[in-house]
Amino acid sequence: MVAASGTPEAPLFLMANTDWYRSNASELFGAATNDENGVAINGGARYLPKTDGRRNDVYERLFLTLSPRFDEVLPVIDNPTSPYKQVTGSGVWLAHGATNREHDAAYFREAKAHGLDKLIITDHETMWRDNGESFTFRTRTAPGRGGDASAERYTRILRDELGYVYGPYNNYTDFAPVNEFWNTDNVSRGSDGQLQHAWMRCYAPKPVWAVGMCEKIAPEIQRKFNYSTAYCDVHTALAPWHRTDYDARTPGAGMFKTQFNAFARLLWNESTAHHGPVFSEGNYHWFYAGIVDGDYATMLPYGEGWKQDPIVDFDLLKMHPKMTDFGMGFGQMYYGMTTDFWNKEPGRLNPWFERFTASTIAFGHIGFLTYEWGFDATVKGYYMVQALQKRYAMVPVQRIAYFDGNELLDTSAALMRDAQKRGQVHVEYENGLQVWVNLNLELGWNVELDGKRYALPPSGFLASKPDDILAYSAAVDGGPRHELVDCADYLYLDGRGEIVRTADIAATETAAVKPLGDGAWEVISATGDNPVTVSRAWLGTSPRALFKATALNLAGEALGEAETRPGAAGVTVMPAPFEGVVKYRLETNGEQVDAWTIESAPDHLLPGEMAYAKVRVAR
Repeated sequence: MVAASGTPEAPLFLMANTDWYRSNASELFGAATNDENGVAINGGARYLPKTDGRRNDVYERLFLTLSPRFDEVLPVIDNPTSPYKQVTGSGVWLAHGATNREHDAAYFREAKAHGLDKLIITDHETMWRDNGESFTFRTRTAPGRGGDASAERYTRILRDELGYVYGPYNNYTDFAPVNEFWNTDNVSRGSDGQLQHAWMRCYAPKPVWAVGMCEKIAPEIQRKFNYSTAYCDVHTALAPWHRTDYDARTPGAGMFKTQFNAFARLLWNESTAHHGPVFSEGNYHWFYAGIVDGDYATMLPYGEGWKQDPIVDFDLLKMHPKMTDFGMGFGQMYYGMTTDFWNKEPGRLNPWFERFTASTIAFGHIGFLTYEWGFDATVKGYYMVQALQKRYAMVPVQRIAYFDGNELLDTSAALMRDAQKRGQVHVEYENGLQVWVNLNLELGWNVELDGKRYALPPSGFLASKPDDILAYSAAVDGGPRHELVDCADYLYLDGRGEIVRTADIAATETAAVKPLGDGAWEVISATGDNPVTVSRAWLGTSPRALFKATALNLAGEALGEAETRPGAAGVTVMPAPFEGVVKYRLETNGEQVDAWTIESAPDHLLPGEMAYAKVRVAR
């Protein structure tokens, strides 16, 4: 895709591509050039001989699109739309390969205790193997990890006890000679007739045969464990022509569309068998958008996504309405191994973690709980994205613009002036949500909204939907940088060690407040001396109501009462002097006061004054 001619005031864009749904080719290739000899785009289609030496008849349909608008030349993905928006849009995704099942269950109980209620968890290949044995085309789980009995107990913990969406690892692209179904006739052949290699110790199964095996295996796995989602590894990491089968004995031999159609049907079979969304590895996931419900949102080249100009248009306009990709892949997928993205402390303030989170939001992806930056970053990543993603997942985009240092430009104008290289992106969704993301590595970005000035540092962002949500990582009106998510779902604040007071919550470190639905709230703040003030307006309580707070440990057991300090505008939960406090249950105690007298503190208590503030009430 290139600017074929024109000026910054009147750009002209050209796109040329083949119809990958109808091609009879063996593979496609790219060959973009722009030099004194002219402009070349797209590349072409190759027709390689099958194992009998014959080539398929040439059949191609070509699309040439010329327009002054960049969005009009983007290719159309003519796939169905994922039906699982309500599941994938609200859930934060993570892969967690089986280790010790008891330890794994303990980890997720800890996550649940910290308020991570909406998780989509998929297992990995360690659920099927103990060492180097076959890990695909299996229905029996790894015996060294307790076998099927252990896997079934673990599934019931994640699904029934914790309420998470959970499913297995599957893979119909890597076929080991030690597998019980091994037969060389079920392996794809190259154009030279040789067996096609795949992952180490594996060969590439014939795509058409793999579909039939999925129809047998996936329902049996579901019968045994009753999952609610699945991860189908590798399938969308491959271009449709990476596993073309040239075996002349098979129908559709030598055509990449045979693999494409087979993988598309296979992904649909997985989703149907497990009664939930199916996810895959990504890289070439746009071919399968909507057929697959989500992928690692990897940007090519692998490990260098963070270096690329953040042009979000194709993702948001064409892929985003079809499915929900997660994160930016995981950290290594986005940053590679050449940066120090995991070496800075503390984890939740690591600038590489912050850029990962901001990029996820800029591209409209759902959250991905990665492990690279530690548990505190895992918890923070959940709260920063979960409520926000619910409001943009698969929602159509109304406007995309890039800031050039003076004004916001639409994409067509921005590309002609290289404004996208500045990395400052504004997205407006059809539901009224607006997002500003600063992916510049050095420059800040000041955004005015509702009479306030938000200074977005590198990897900072601002998101707002009137009367619904306000979320940001920024400095507001000259104050210290902090992170806030303020909506009906929950409050989250990270003061980053500074005293921060917002309209609805005040704290110095991290704090989350969530409604429990029974007239009580969960206050999650176990970070040392970190009092948390919550406004009565957000709680929806009477200005005269009094409160009690019960300190809870990891298991949800009551440890004793914590001090609460009420005011006319808010209530403060003081740190309780008990070992093992994870959170507090806050509720009104049924009493009310007739008048307030605040001693040595303002009405809405500030964190720095909470240690000595006292309230005298008159009943």
